[in-house]
Amino acid sequence: MYLDEKLVQMELKRNAKPDDNEAAEKLKEEILRQEQEQPPVADFISALSKGTVNLKGNDQACETQSFLDGNAHLFVFPDDVETIWQRDNMTSIIYKTLDIGANLMYTNAPLAVKNEKEYQQKMKEQLKKDGLLYCPLNAGRLNSGRTRIFYATGITTSKVGGIFVVHFYYKYKATIVMGSLTCKLMDRFFYENLFLAMLHLICEEEE
Repeated sequence: MYLDEKLVQMELKRNAKPDDNEAAEKLKEEILRQEQEQPPVADFISALSKGTVNLKGNDQACETQSFLDGNAHLFVFPDDVETIWQRDNMTSIIYKTLDIGANLMYTNAPLAVKNEKEYQQKMKEQLKKDGLLYCPLNAGRLNSGRTRIFYATGITTSKVGGIFVVHFYYKYKATIVMGSLTCKLMDRFFYENLFLAMLHLICEEEE
């Protein structure tokens, strides 16, 4: 993984003067520090499996919960949940203090995507239609149990500033499960590997 210049430039645009080189260097140093100190995906997989994850110095209990009439599972930090919003085929989790979000939905409509690169392109096109700025970052695939999960990461914007997002989808029985995991842009390297670890494990409940 590399130090992402898009992240730096978007934060500078929001918080600093364009010609403030000192602010740019400090921001790069902070992001690089976060990137270097971020635990690897394997460590988060181990912690999630044990039911406790350390987030910014605080231990948070975690567990998998079933959503969408049993069509999908997601890791939840139950002690910090403010509300779980559910309607029809959509679910959103909102936390009290954790600056992360989770969204799930499922559809019976086919999703004609050949690979992760094509998925990333489709996300970019869809968000553009929705009137949202989206800067693609990485795309990949991983296995959770016997299920192959495609994911695409990127940067988008909101009223509170830049947002780092991991979009994902996978096939489950006759449905397509889609979702996103989000955090503030400046927290990307606190949460990115945690999000990927969650994806590695979310389908193991279905084995």
